[in-house]
Amino acid sequence: MKRSRLSVEEFHHHLKLTFQDGSFAFFYYAFYLEDEPLKEVAVFTEHCGYHIFPLSGTRLEQLESKWIDEDTDASVSI
Repeated sequence: MKRSRLSVEEFHHHLKLTFQDGSFAFFYYAFYLEDEPLKEVAVFTEHCGYHIFPLSGTRLEQLESKWIDEDTDASVSI
């Protein structure tokens, strides 16, 4: 299926990138694409544009929101 734009459904993950020095970046409502030949990873966010990071030495974790509905209290756990 060929598309000309992204929809909100593409941005349903949360991402944590951990770098070699122990620092990290956390993105809500995002997805990523790896470019092996360029050794880069591109993170696309719903509201904050896109960001390019080196793939070497970067650990990617993709988290999905889980809704927990306990009577009247609904919360999100990551």
